[in-house]
Amino acid sequence: MIMDAHAFKTANEDRLSRTQCSILNAAEKTIENAVALPPSVYIDADFYNWEVEHIFKKQWLCVGHVSQLPNPGDYFNINLLNEPMVVVRSKDGKVRVLSRVCPHRAMDIMPEAYGHPPKGNRRSFF
Repeated sequence: MIMDAHAFKTANEDRLSRTQCSILNAAEKTIENAVALPPSVYIDADFYNWEVEHIFKKQWLCVGHVSQLPNPGDYFNINLLNEPMVVVRSKDGKVRVLSRVCPHRAMDIMPEAYGHPPKGNRRSFF
């Protein structure tokens, strides 16, 4: 049987809704009756995409601690929600998070595969 696009979308929405109801049911239990979250919250791509759009992209996210960057020029690379970023302490002492994607070529400017260490200290970033 081949599903049309509307039926497919409806089936995915129903599955996502059931997963969300299972989470709410688990959250309402007392500590004595606690249960694990349903397995789908760990493996379902639709649920992950829903979390990204409705939770993670809607608020500030902690990506590290200032103690990881004690000196100007200290940096570390992260990939957050499939976005390559670099966290750096600048010359003025502020911690900044910058995209590692080149706006002209749309590629990572500091790939490990080309010898760029995932953390360290630099005077400049190209």
